[in-house]
Amino acid sequence: GDLAGLFARELRERSSHGFLPVGFIADDPAVHSRSINGLPIFCGVEQLPEIVRSHSVQTILVVEQDGAGTRLDEVEQMCASLNVAVKRIGLRIE
Repeated sequence: GDLAGLFARELRERSSHGFLPVGFIADDPAVHSRSINGLPIFCGVEQLPEIVRSHSVQTILVVEQDGAGTRLDEVEQMCASLNVAVKRIGLRIE
């Protein structure tokens, strides 16, 4: 939530990154149909092929969270089959 919103705002304000966010994907049904910083929250990874096609997505940015490794593998496999690049974004405080 908060970390994804922070990165979306950064990407919108600094176009030099070359990314234009179109939305977020979340598995939690409680957040579907909501938005973060004006960007929609899509319903689950299963919608990824439809989102990629309808928004001409070329790269998926994944905001890493603890414990998301298994789901990340699934996203990477799906993106590979769609010819979409995956880039991981992480923030670590140690």
